[in-house]
Amino acid sequence: MYCTVGRRHELESGLAGLNNDYYQRMLNEISEIAQYADQNGWHGLGHPEHHLQIEGFEASNDLGLMASWIAKATEQLRIISCGFVSTTHNPLRVAEQISTLDHMTGGR
Repeated sequence: MYCTVGRRHELESGLAGLNNDYYQRMLNEISEIAQYADQNGWHGLGHPEHHLQIEGFEASNDLGLMASWIAKATEQLRIISCGFVSTTHNPLRVAEQISTLDHMTGGR
């Protein structure tokens, strides 16, 4: 899943990530997608780490927080963080965050 804020026309108007309404709508849509996947037998749902982009705001700039958001909305779905950008993170903090998420989600 590529988590972005805004529809095409909203993104083309520029800086969609500055609009809280767009961001909240996107979070709700992510929850709905995750719940659908969970209820329909999907194995997992992945999300990449992306940061501010010219076309809008990618909401998965913090993989741990996004994984927590998806876990909160689901019961069985495995949460797949598609790579922490290693040059921007302390490896010990990443290991700690992943370990904590593993415990919080019961291994999901």
